[in-house]
Amino acid sequence: MTNKNIDINEFWIQPSKGFVKEKNQGVTEDTLNKKEQEFGIIFPLLYRQVMKLQNGGYIRKQSFGIQELFINGAKFESIDRIETFCSFLDGFMSEDEIKETIVKIKYCYPERLIIFSRMDGHSLACFDYGWLQKEAKTDPKIVIFLQDDSNIDENNFGYEEILRVSDFNEFISRLVYYGYEAESYFIGLSTDLQIDAFVKVLSQTWGGTCEIRKDDHYGWFNFNEWYYLKEIKLNKADLQIIVSPNQYNSGTFLFQNHPKLNIIIEITPPMDTDIDDNSFVNSDTHNAILSMKDQLIEVFDSVELLLYPFRESFIIK
Repeated sequence: MTNKNIDINEFWIQPSKGFVKEKNQGVTEDTLNKKEQEFGIIFPLLYRQVMKLQNGGYIRKQSFGIQELFINGAKFESIDRIETFCSFLDGFMSEDEIKETIVKIKYCYPERLIIFSRMDGHSLACFDYGWLQKEAKTDPKIVIFLQDDSNIDENNFGYEEILRVSDFNEFISRLVYYGYEAESYFIGLSTDLQIDAFVKVLSQTWGGTCEIRKDDHYGWFNFNEWYYLKEIKLNKADLQIIVSPNQYNSGTFLFQNHPKLNIIIEITPPMDTDIDDNSFVNSDTHNAILSMKDQLIEVFDSVELLLYPFRESFIIK
């Protein structure tokens, strides 16, 4: 059973180019069993469940509270790239150097650390099956390490522990939308209008100028076209708005847990230096953006709207 607050169907960001069976389609039970046998461990149930949906990749909730973790290209590794900390150390330390560090520590078993994310290249996210304890553990804690070359001779292999969580369920349930790459608000609609006709209505309602785009939006999009609206004023704030389909040409989705929503509006407000603990924008701008859904309801009274994923999720009919 998963934590009741965890919806595994909204855990992953699906690949815009679609699933390639050998690369990122869900992992089989047999593959998971073989990897467990290789390491002599049992993965947490929730980890097994999310990996059966998708074999690694980018995740939606990227911060642990206000601590930003999975940013700058950080993602979960595919099952073939999961490795022990001991194997990881072999890439930049000699066997003698590893042994010299191990003997300095009372109990040290780097093979009991299983790396499930190399994060941004300077950090590691690991399952800890008791790497600094006498006896191995069956239920791993989650540990985040930050690379610290200045202390490589201080019994830590050059990695400093910056976060420790009791288990994988708690770790995932406490991930939130916050910080860098979490600035945007999303509204999803289900409408019979074609996207070009829908954008015309938006332009008439909100003003601004509109550009038709056909690029891949830095690799995140796979649509024939999408629309970029700018110079839109709201509460004296300049907004940037992207309107796109929900389903990629490949068949995957921007928001796979809401496949009936066929148009997605992404609203990015300007950054505000006077922020509260939960937002990049001041409360007036936040409330003004929320009011935009009411404007849309007045024009499209039969649609469903979704504000997602900026700190709260709800559907209005």
